Amino acid sequence: MMATYHTNPPRTDKTAPEEAPYALLITDEDEGYRKCLQETFEPKGYNTYLAGSGREAIEIAREVILHALIMDTNLPDISGLDTFCHIKREVRLILPCIFLSGDTTKELMLKALSANAYTVISKPVNLEVILFAVERLIKKYYPGKGGLSAMHHNGTVPTHLSEEKSLSNHPQYWRPGGSPLRGHTGGS
Repeated sequence: MMATYHTNPPRTDKTAPEEAPYALLITDEDEGYRKCLQETFEPKGYNTYLAGSGREAIEIAREVILHALIMDTNLPDISGLDTFCHIKREVRLILPCIFLSGDTTKELMLKALSANAYTVISKPVNLEVILFAVERLIKKYYPGKGGLSAMHHNGTVPTHLSEEKSLSNHPQYWRPGGSPLRGHTGGS
């Protein structure tokens, strides 16, 4: 059974209009975590898609235009890191990813960041921290008109963008300044 949910029907166009909400794919084996994150992001205007396994996440990524991934590292079928790498290869689209983990070790942090993940946040997740991380990610990767939100689904940049601007906003060539959030724990 595929556990997906979204506020609006999936877009089939290959470029995202500027006024469209950002789409997040939330992947976690724990349905409670998925729903909690969904209830955190949807009132803020995000569309959410939910998956309970790596295979479900890959299937959703094939079908809809996504702006970011929030993914547990420990999934029942494929690891979160392997799922993230598979999605990046298959859809040929640079997608920022925030990993969630109940066991945030230095080794995991290094693997995630070397796979070009945005950050890793420890479980239990503080909802203010994850919301802040996603908002920061959106500002960095989708800085507005002409940013990555105008990138075609196949990973190419529309010709109306200047080469300099498109490369400076393309995560393959540019990484967000400052250090990523590291190992936050729950609590208010």
